[in-house]
Amino acid sequence: MNREEIIFHGVESYSSYERMEELKAWLFKENVRVEALKQELLEREEQIKKKETELNLINQRLLLDQKRLKEDELFFDKKMAILKDGFRQLDMDRRKFEAEKITIESSRNHDSTFEGGLFGGVNSLLALKKRYKDLMKIYHPDNLCGDSSMVRIIHAEYEKLRDEFDYTNII
Repeated sequence: MNREEIIFHGVESYSSYERMEELKAWLFKENVRVEALKQELLEREEQIKKKETELNLINQRLLLDQKRLKEDELFFDKKMAILKDGFRQLDMDRRKFEAEKITIESSRNHDSTFEGGLFGGVNSLLALKKRYKDLMKIYHPDNLCGDSSMVRIIHAEYEKLRDEFDYTNII
C-alpha cells in the first residue's frame, strides 16, 4: 500500500501509517543499537582474549621464576652447608691449635723441648714443610689470632728440624 491508498481509506488508516512509520523508525534505531552493542561485545571479547593471553604468558614466566628461585634456594642451601662445615672445621682446628699453644707455652715455661708439640708426628721433610705452612697460616701476626712471639718459636723449631732432616738425608 502506498500513501495515497492509506489516505483514501480514512484518517484512522493514516494514523496507522504514522504508527507503522514510527515503529519502523524505532525498529531501525533498535537494530542500529543492537549492532553497536554486538560490535562492542566482539571488541570486549577480543580484549579479554588478549588479556587472557597476556595472563597466560605472565603465569608461565611466574612458574619459570618460581622454579629458578627453588633451584637458587637449593644451591644457596648447599653453599651454606659447605660454609658451615668449613667454619666448623676451622673452629675445631683453632681449638686444637689453641690447646697446642697452651701446651707449648707451658712446656716453654718448664724449659722443655718441643717434641710432640708443634711438629709432633712429623716424619719427613715434606710433612715438616706442610705443617710449617699450616702453623704460619694460623699464627701469622696479620691473622686475628696471630702472635709474633709464637711465629718466632715456630720458625726456630722449623729451622732446627729442617736441618736435622737435611742432615739425615745426606747420610
